[in-house]
Amino acid sequence: MQQTELQDCIEKIKTGGKNDIKTANKNIEQLWRGLERGTGERKMFLDIFISEFGNFENIKNESNKIAFISSLKYAFMGADEFDDCFETCKRFVLFCMCNSSGHIRQAMIYASEYLIMFLRLRASDSNNRENDEEDLAKNRNRFGKFIWDIEQMADHYNKKEYNKYKYVENLPPSIYKSLIRMQYDFIRNDYYEKIYQEYKNKKLSEFLPQLTFKYTKLGVDTIKEGFICSVCKKSKKRIGSSYMHNKKPKMICEDCAIDSYMNAYGYKTREVATARRRRLFDVGYLFQDMIVDRYLAENNISSIGKLSTDEMQNIFMLGKDMYNTFFDKGDKIELEEIADQEDIKKKLQAVLDGGNFDWEIFKENY
Repeated sequence: MQQTELQDCIEKIKTGGKNDIKTANKNIEQLWRGLERGTGERKMFLDIFISEFGNFENIKNESNKIAFISSLKYAFMGADEFDDCFETCKRFVLFCMCNSSGHIRQAMIYASEYLIMFLRLRASDSNNRENDEEDLAKNRNRFGKFIWDIEQMADHYNKKEYNKYKYVENLPPSIYKSLIRMQYDFIRNDYYEKIYQEYKNKKLSEFLPQLTFKYTKLGVDTIKEGFICSVCKKSKKRIGSSYMHNKKPKMICEDCAIDSYMNAYGYKTREVATARRRRLFDVGYLFQDMIVDRYLAENNISSIGKLSTDEMQNIFMLGKDMYNTFFDKGDKIELEEIADQEDIKKKLQAVLDGGNFDWEIFKENY
């Protein structure tokens, strides 16, 4: 396979008209059919497509973005063959499913079918019996995690007003509707649903260890003077959630918020639910700690105790803003699922290492 030939085809898909796109897709199909499973050339083919994921937002026309997504079926067909390729493709799928364009989301629903269709989930899907059980177990886990991530993301985009719709097809066009559609399409029969249910039951019983922090303090009272919880009606000091913009503002205590979270998602024990719920916040707190460390190091400050209250608050606010800017919901879901804190830090550090900080501008803007 000629590397430049595939790159030229992708470039035509990203910038060309209908005829260019049609010709490029035919050429890509021919290139794909000439590659044997598991070979270095096949890996190169996938890597070239994957390298374009970061350039997706630079494609000017929506029609070309849709054409690029459609061409991904060739890469998706072999994504399970090489370590990390499936996960990278999956992350790009979830990234596109958060796009504001319904046309782009719909194109990705169609294209991602190939990611699932060619994921070998049972022995009959493969003629190769060597290490078959190990490969099948790996792919079933990949499939389960994919659906789990879709569910988590759909919940993020769910809105209270959607509850009045009995059927998915009656929902208004939205990211939430697209994600639910994708989930239904992937769990297409009892066999697929069983695989996912087994994965989900395991996740609902899996305890995630508490992250530890250098600067963030957990367990402190939110409102020292206390408040009346809208659910249990008891006087509490720690807020679990609040709805202050409602016609009737509500403050819910931490204990009731955990109970609600456990019931909503079906976690098997309160301990597991508490640990899972903490991860929604704690990865961001860990990132804030890392920002503080960098600020202290680059400004030759010996400890956080040397900072003024305003300076410290501003750094934490910067960390919060950066976390929400650099990590989309899909990224956050991935980070929240990692058990080992050091593995989380490596991924966060990789993002921090990619940029420089002008602390003088920071001090002016915060």
